[in-house]
Amino acid sequence: MKPYNKLLLVVSTSIMLAINPMSSLAQGKKTSKTSNSTTTTKVCNDKVKAWEIKKANLDPHKIKYDILGSSANISKFELCKCTDKSIVIREKNCKGAIIETYEVLSQ
Repeated sequence: MKPYNKLLLVVSTSIMLAINPMSSLAQGKKTSKTSNSTTTTKVCNDKVKAWEIKKANLDPHKIKYDILGSSANISKFELCKCTDKSIVIREKNCKGAIIETYEVLSQ
């Protein structure tokens, strides 16, 4: 099972149970990511620009459908870039929970 399918399963289950496991993210713009016993802050507040999408040869609709599912209302979400050049999916204006895409903008 691909990593994003596991995430989709977790998100879908959370929605079905009316539980928001990422409630701490709903208020802020940052998320904590634990790696090797050190905590770093991942900031993903900027929308990915059209020229960046073109340069990276990405299809934003395909990415959103692959991660969120074929029946998702993708117009409510957008691709946002993090300070480490990774791309995530967030609600419009890069607010709300961070959903990893495992895509990276070219350096």
